[in-house]
Amino acid sequence: MILELALIVAGAGAAGYILKRRRRKKAKEAAAKPPPRRTGDVRVGDALLYMGSDYIVTGELIFNEEGQVFRLFTVTDGKRDRWLLAEEGQPALRSLLEEAAGLDLAGSAPDTVPHRGVSYRMRKRGMAQATSQGEVSRFSPGQYEYYRYSAPGRQVLLALRREAETTLLVGEEIMPGALEILPGQP
Repeated sequence: MILELALIVAGAGAAGYILKRRRRKKAKEAAAKPPPRRTGDVRVGDALLYMGSDYIVTGELIFNEEGQVFRLFTVTDGKRDRWLLAEEGQPALRSLLEEAAGLDLAGSAPDTVPHRGVSYRMRKRGMAQATSQGEVSRFSPGQYEYYRYSAPGRQVLLALRREAETTLLVGEEIMPGALEILPGQP
């Protein structure tokens, strides 16, 4: 009886020791791995797949107005640059934009902007400080006025004004799940 009790205690001690070692090993492995990326987390160096086109994220501008407002990524397909607008507070709301050819926004920003038969209505405006990383073609860090317009059919127009220069970008919101993000090097 005493021998059986000693074997049970020894077996329980060995099992406890093995479980403790496994937990430590798993905790060590988890600490060594970088945190998992969310599906909507875009970074410089990532590859993006959208509507049969491949893009590389070459730079990022972060617009901050007493808290992050939106991020604007420079993306290229090797032929020309475009921009991916990622708005805060709505992780699925991203838009692929290009320069709005033939459109000028002089003076104060109007409530509506017509462009190529579409009437865009102002949804948001403000002043934000932009910081950057990577290559952000056409833009540089600094203070910007921004105006975000939208139109039916997920159409988006973004006006960025710095000093006397206004850049207009137009495109459409990307449907959730239509953009695939392939992480680049950490």
